[in-house]
Amino acid sequence: MSPTATAALPGFSTDDFARCTVCSTELPLRKTMPSEQPVQWECARCGARLTGVLNEKAPGDFRFNIFPTQVHFTCDRFEQSPERIDEFVRKLTPRPSGIEKRTSERLPLCLAAAAMPMNENRQTSGSAFMVLLHNISQGGIAFSHMQPIKESHIALELWAGTEERMKVIVKILRTRAVGHFYEIAGEFVTQ
Repeated sequence: MSPTATAALPGFSTDDFARCTVCSTELPLRKTMPSEQPVQWECARCGARLTGVLNEKAPGDFRFNIFPTQVHFTCDRFEQSPERIDEFVRKLTPRPSGIEKRTSERLPLCLAAAAMPMNENRQTSGSAFMVLLHNISQGGIAFSHMQPIKESHIALELWAGTEERMKVIVKILRTRAVGHFYEIAGEFVTQ
């Protein structure tokens, strides 16, 4: 198999860690579950492309063995109305039956999204990368990344199905270490 070929991760238990199918480097990935969106990754050692999701139980040094494949992110329109965000969230996640005490109902999810850092003037200030979404509401979102986000804002491109996408700006409110990853949460910047 050539290093540029795409390979799916072989089956393994949730306690195991993935290995590159070309060079056998240990990777912080696990098999994708049916409700999750797989992400394309590239082995930092040999360049092989693999598909999977981040395994938060992986040792911290594994995260340097892999990075997301090149992300294409255009900066055409980010700010959305609260109504548009609510409509998109309803398409993205099923409604739970429990009672939500927040102003905006927070819905759990596990999806990948493209991200781009932005400064306080809402100008892009770095390269695009991938994040793993944890929950979303009409008011904001929480996601994980391998590093903390230093900028005050971040642009996200969210997918609901194969065709519908929405780009939003998120003002980062908090960042906390969770194992070897970082959970970042913020509120949507609306029109």
